[in-house]
Amino acid sequence: MNVEYINPFIQGAQNTINTVCGEKPALGAVKVKSLPYSSEPIAITIEFFGSVSGYGIYGMGEPLARYIASKMMMGMPVESFNDIAKSAVSELGNMISGNVATMIASKGATVDIKPPILDAGTVPGAVSKVLPEEKLISVPLSFASGDVFTIDILIRG
Repeated sequence: MNVEYINPFIQGAQNTINTVCGEKPALGAVKVKSLPYSSEPIAITIEFFGSVSGYGIYGMGEPLARYIASKMMMGMPVESFNDIAKSAVSELGNMISGNVATMIASKGATVDIKPPILDAGTVPGAVSKVLPEEKLISVPLSFASGDVFTIDILIRG
């Protein structure tokens, strides 16, 4: 995996979350994950394709997902992880990935993204496409509340 593509995920997520939530989550210790893969209870997967391809899997617990959804809906309380909240966090994944794709393209690569896929309580479907020898780079971003937004990245090409 070309590590020069990891920083756009970190910067894209921190900048987008800062814009949406008004706080810039702190970068935690980056680690490598391999199969069998486990993710946060709520995961938004975005597939990248072009000269750079792979997946960005954005994971979080339900309290953080509801918090983000509330912020995206101008502070409206979000009491449950309902369809509106699911749509909001999926859009957050889309916004982050759009920023990531733009940053990667600025390095001369061609890259586009597919629409987000939300998995709640299950292993993200993209994981079935990860080869046993492939590793995912896992980047935790910590909110002031202590909640963690995890970015799992698999880049091919």
